[in-house]
Amino acid sequence: MYREKLRRSILRAQAIGFIGDDIELIERHSERFAEVCQSYWDGPGSGADLGSGGGVPAFVIAELIEDISLLLIETMEKRAAFLREEVAELGLSNRLRVYCGRGEDAGREPEFRERFALVTARGFGPPSPTVEIGSALLALGGVMVVSEPPNSDGSRWQPEVLAELGLGKLAVVEREFSFAVFEKVDRIGDRYPRRSGVPFKRPLF
Repeated sequence: MYREKLRRSILRAQAIGFIGDDIELIERHSERFAEVCQSYWDGPGSGADLGSGGGVPAFVIAELIEDISLLLIETMEKRAAFLREEVAELGLSNRLRVYCGRGEDAGREPEFRERFALVTARGFGPPSPTVEIGSALLALGGVMVVSEPPNSDGSRWQPEVLAELGLGKLAVVEREFSFAVFEKVDRIGDRYPRRSGVPFKRPLF
């Protein structure tokens, strides 16, 4: 029953232009994304999804990992409203919460700063702002999973900047699609994430 509701949710997101046209590809990618997250998951606990948009892969992660609670972070109010509606429709209001605002702002709020065991990002943005914002949300010992371009070798991530942000142990996982995985090995400095908009305007690399 959940899978049927999830498919309808994806179709609604497509109809209003929040996700692409190839539904089967999107579903497969989301399933592989969720599988990678599950392989690193040691719950129960909470996670945060950056740029949740049309709800994938967040809704699929919630389906596969039953003991996770997710914060869906979305800047655009229209998309955030859609996510709230779909969370209710999928019966996930007890585990999924929508935050309408910028990720860097969330990363400075005491409620969210370095609180999450898992942070995910699919199409959120370039590498630099993704890890700067993601690390601010990621708890020590937690894992961040980022969707990568096809056949990625991980070279687009700069180790010295990752270390500056408290991230280490980069792995590129191939599960039909490519995913970069980072572990939070140290606390992030107080200067990060920088103020609203700056991580994108002045990337660290």
